[in-house]
Amino acid sequence: MRIYLMVFVFLTLSTLTGCAQNDNRDYEGEWVGFLPSKNSFNFKVGIEKLENNVYHLTIANDQMLIEENLPSSSLEQVRINVNQQLFFDLKYDQEGQALSGFIKSGKFL
Repeated sequence: MRIYLMVFVFLTLSTLTGCAQNDNRDYEGEWVGFLPSKNSFNFKVGIEKLENNVYHLTIANDQMLIEENLPSSSLEQVRINVNQQLFFDLKYDQEGQALSGFIKSGKFL
């Protein structure tokens, strides 16, 4: 039993030291990257009020990314939690025709 423990510890340590980077350097200079589509960061967001404080949310670029019916947590505003990373906090204008507010994605508004 003791020999198995010693072999396990040896293999674990050799794996950890073998995977470590020996030559750490800062990245410098110009970076160039290509996106598969020019619309990768261009999104069309649509929100349509249904009934009982439920909204139909669509988010799309070249393809449909999100299409769901979601409840608002507020009766006066549109407050929708899509998931743990995406939140909507919107208010109607005085005429009740337009929405303005914030879309929070992760740490970004």
